Amino acid sequence: MKSQIEFFKYIEELKKVTRFKSFEPLHESVAGHIFGTMFIAHDLMGRFDLKVDKAHVLELLLFHDLAEAGMKFDIEAPKSAANEQIKINKHETEMLKIKGISEKFDKPFLLKLFTEFEEKMTREAIFANLVDKIDAQNHMVQNNCAGLLCEADYDFIIHFADKFIEHFPQLCEVETELQKQLTDLKNSFLNKK
Repeated sequence: MKSQIEFFKYIEELKKVTRFKSFEPLHESVAGHIFGTMFIAHDLMGRFDLKVDKAHVLELLLFHDLAEAGMKFDIEAPKSAANEQIKINKHETEMLKIKGISEKFDKPFLLKLFTEFEEKMTREAIFANLVDKIDAQNHMVQNNCAGLLCEADYDFIIHFADKFIEHFPQLCEVETELQKQLTDLKNSFLNKK
């Protein structure tokens, strides 16, 4: 039982890790992001026939950012996307951390789920990655892109889900609407400059 409580303590750390370090007005915890992805996925899977295992998608999303527990800030997507070495280092660090957690708490399924998500090994993992991007786009829309400082930041978030949406054409209208709202916010930002 002591090990179980230690695992719960580890999970508690997800509530303390801040996403969007560079964009303080967009404060969100990793736990808040995980909740958002699960809620969006559940809603989309209920509305559209996506031919995915719903329970498995939710399980993938529940654990997809587990490696960020214990950090002060996560590594922001624009930074890792723009620098291949940062991306590689982030992936290797997270894989080692998840492997350690899986072994320490005797939960081998954590490494299996994390690997499936990261490597996009199944249709469910591809959908979970898409929802991860949609949640970030939605968070920006709902907070009026507060803290974005340049056109490149807007362009990054507008196209964040592009390589995943093609696998789920049923969701193109959803993504198009998010992109439209993000583009409107970008144009408003550019008009103020």
